Amino acid sequence: MKKRHFLAIATAIIPLIIGTPATASSDDHETSNTKTVIEFYNRALNDRNIDEAIEMYMGEQYIQHNPSVEDGPEGFRGGLKYFLDTLAPTAKFEIVRTIAQDDMVMLHVRMTQDEKPDTAIIDIFRLKDGKVVEHWDVIQEVPAEQAHQNTMF
Repeated sequence: MKKRHFLAIATAIIPLIIGTPATASSDDHETSNTKTVIEFYNRALNDRNIDEAIEMYMGEQYIQHNPSVEDGPEGFRGGLKYFLDTLAPTAKFEIVRTIAQDDMVMLHVRMTQDEKPDTAIIDIFRLKDGKVVEHWDVIQEVPAEQAHQNTMF
């Protein structure tokens, strides 16, 4: 094979070979992060085992964007314990859908409680080295009447 043909083939094939694992790796990373966040969420909220969720899934640094909750694992523990014990003692959390991009995972959640309207929750988590290190949330009660027939889920 002539050197010129070999270089042309190598130039065409090498980017394909190099690019394929990067794409698969990115997808694997997002899948792994999604699995971590789902396990973290279910352990902390549905199982109500906050300490174990922190120990297993939270990074040393934890940045909180909910204005009612302090930063760090202790802030998470105290804020979630108050929420579950006081505001949502019978709550169950159903993850309706997930979206992952790079180190971010978003959960769209339906919270149900005895004799209270359902609540729509969006939780967004950032992970670093496979651990949850940052959180944002938006929480909205599902209204009894809406201007359309669409659901919030």
